[in-house]
Amino acid sequence: MGAPKSGFFPIKRGEAIVLSVLIVLAAIFFLPSFRTSYWGGMVAFGWLMGLYMFFAPALQLINLVFGEKSHHTT
Repeated sequence: MGAPKSGFFPIKRGEAIVLSVLIVLAAIFFLPSFRTSYWGGMVAFGWLMGLYMFFAPALQLINLVFGEKSHHTT
């Protein structure tokens, strides 16, 4: 009998790093202190969510372009 198979799809190293960074940033951005402070007349939470919406796809696109190359041609 072989080792039990995982119920998860395999994830590339670069994608795992991007996912980890995004989860950590989301955890930081949702801290209660950012909901009460104001930057430039706007709640800091709004600024951080705007940055997050910009950087989340940008990080994944950078990973897609400069990440590990797949050997699959399909």
